[in-house]
Amino acid sequence: MVDPRELARRMSELELEYAERLRKSVDGIRNPTVRAVMLAVAQDSVKHSMLYETILEILEGRGPLIEERDTDRIAREIDEHIKVEIEMLKSVKELSSSASQEGVKVIAQSIAEDEERHHRLLLAVRDAIVRRETLTDDEIWEMTWKYAMWHGTPGG
Repeated sequence: MVDPRELARRMSELELEYAERLRKSVDGIRNPTVRAVMLAVAQDSVKHSMLYETILEILEGRGPLIEERDTDRIAREIDEHIKVEIEMLKSVKELSSSASQEGVKVIAQSIAEDEERHHRLLLAVRDAIVRRETLTDDEIWEMTWKYAMWHGTPGG
């Protein structure tokens, strides 16, 4: 069985190498659609590398919990980004449906798919991470007290 940490580390490195190869491969390509798509895929590979690094951090337990005082601010920021993504999605779908050139349609549809993924990802982050990983001060004290061997006094 493969060690997931080693796999995440290796995939992060491979994605960066692939991104660099893709960026170099567009030298001399003048077609804007081909050039943009290849550079976009290269950029996605950089993003994937970062996400593999995040997976590695999680697997190694390096990620801190979100502190209670930061939860509302993070949730508000994410909610604002969700609103922006919705507007961007509307605009790019309008562009895609009104375009007559195939290159415009292909690129706009790709952007729309990204915006839909961003929307789902932001919702998941807001709901799964911000809401569930937040420990209140009361919860921390309750856990500390509940599992403390002596409950604050010598010998119990």
